Amino acid sequence: MTIRTITTLREGCASFYRTVLKNPYVIGMAILFVTGKVAANRLLGASWGNALRSGVIGLVLYGLGCLVIHLLSSDPPSAPLPTPVAWQRQGIWLLVCYGLIVLAVTSEVLGWNLSPWHEILTTWQFWVARWQQMGLSGWPYLLFYIALPIVLFFKSGRLPRLLGWRQSRAALPFVLLYLLAYTVIRGVTLPGLLTLLFVLVWPALGEEFFFRGLMQPVLTGLIRNPVTAVVITAFLFTLVHVPSYLAAAPQSPLLAFSGLLPVLLTGFFWGYGFERTRVLWPWVLIHALSDLVGF
Repeated sequence: MTIRTITTLREGCASFYRTVLKNPYVIGMAILFVTGKVAANRLLGASWGNALRSGVIGLVLYGLGCLVIHLLSSDPPSAPLPTPVAWQRQGIWLLVCYGLIVLAVTSEVLGWNLSPWHEILTTWQFWVARWQQMGLSGWPYLLFYIALPIVLFFKSGRLPRLLGWRQSRAALPFVLLYLLAYTVIRGVTLPGLLTLLFVLVWPALGEEFFFRGLMQPVLTGLIRNPVTAVVITAFLFTLVHVPSYLAAAPQSPLLAFSGLLPVLLTGFFWGYGFERTRVLWPWVLIHALSDLVGF
């Protein structure tokens, strides 16, 4: 290893420390993850050692993943951002879409019968069930995650970049890692590949397009700090999953909370990866593979 390489690595690690590890929102997220994991696992009967290991190992692994992305990628271009006012309209529309998503998810999972929205929610649940019968579970949500945002953002020219080879090279080690894990855990079969194709469209493409591709840049434009925007986006991403996790463990909210904490870290990892690469396809593929292999 040459002196130049060592210097480059040292500068990259120092840059990662300044921009990520010293960010107070990142520190708060890390504390929440570790303490939440330890507390939940202890209350579920785990020993102190197992509870602490569960929290620390997860945090370290995702932290190392973000460091690798940082070292393998170049700093994004520092072109001047539009003024925060220029992002406010997009932010308002995104909040409307986000509210519709939360309402739709919650109504489907919890079976809400809100009086003024009863007919709308009943119709929505009917179409969700019809698509599920066709094996396309969740696809109606693409209306809120992709179709409506495209209409709202098309004129602004701020739609995310889906494809790109040069920018995505920093993500390739993780793409290969998840492909290998998928091959080992699930094997390569035609039904499995069809399942992967469906999961690529939903939830992977839908959620990555909306949260990482649209919401994260808008938050960056509003608060002027990309890493803080990644943390906030990860929290919003996690909140959308709360109803489904509660429905999956209705007798144990504590188990649901413990399961949601890794969603927060994966959301941060994918968001930071997108911030560094500025292209969506690796994170869509990693998202789909992650859902299928379970990590």
